[in-house]
Amino acid sequence: MAKEPRMINLKSPLLLLSLLLGLSAFTACATTPLQPVQGQVLEEGTNKPIANALVVGLWHGTVSHGFVDARTVCYHVETATTDESGRFALPPTEKEYKYRDGHHYTSTIAYKPGYQYARVQRTKGVDYLQPFQGTREERLKVIRTAGATCVGAGESQKNLLPLYRTLYEEARDRLDARRHDRHRAGNLRQAARRGNRQ
Repeated sequence: MAKEPRMINLKSPLLLLSLLLGLSAFTACATTPLQPVQGQVLEEGTNKPIANALVVGLWHGTVSHGFVDARTVCYHVETATTDESGRFALPPTEKEYKYRDGHHYTSTIAYKPGYQYARVQRTKGVDYLQPFQGTREERLKVIRTAGATCVGAGESQKNLLPLYRTLYEEARDRLDARRHDRHRAGNLRQAARRGNRQ
C-alpha cells in the first residue's frame, strides 16, 4: 500500500514562527544600491527653473521591531544648490543603517528666500515653489516653521547647516528691514512734530 504524502500543518505556531523568522532574516540581508538623487526646482504656474535654491535630501529606511511594529526613520542627509536650469544632484550614500530592512526612499525639500512650497507637488523629481505673497510677519512665521530634521543621521546631520543658515539670514534680513521701517517712521513722526511747532 502506498504511503500518503504528509501535509505541513501551517497552523502550528512553532512552524509558522520559524518560517517568518527565516523570511525576515532573508529580507534583512537584501541590499538595494542607493542611487544619486536628481531633480529640478520649478516655479509653480510658470514652470520656470529656480536657480540657487537649496535642496535637502533625506534618506529614509524602515526599522522593524518584531513582526508588527515598524517605523520609518531618517538615516542620512545631503544638501545641494540648484544650477541655472533649476537642476540638482545629491550624491548616493553608502551609509548602512543598522536596522535597514530593504524598504528605502529619499525625500527632498527645496527652499529659497522669498518663496514657499506650492500646495501641490505632483511630479516625481520636481519640487515646485511659488513666490511668497504675504506680509513680513507672515513670512517670519513661515521661516519659523521651515526646516528639516533627521534624528538618525549621525554625522551627516551637519549637512542641514546650510538650510538653517539660510533660514537665519532671511529672518535676520526681514527683522532688520522691520527695524529700519520703524526707525524711519519714528524719524518722520519726529520731523512732523517739529514742523507743527514752527
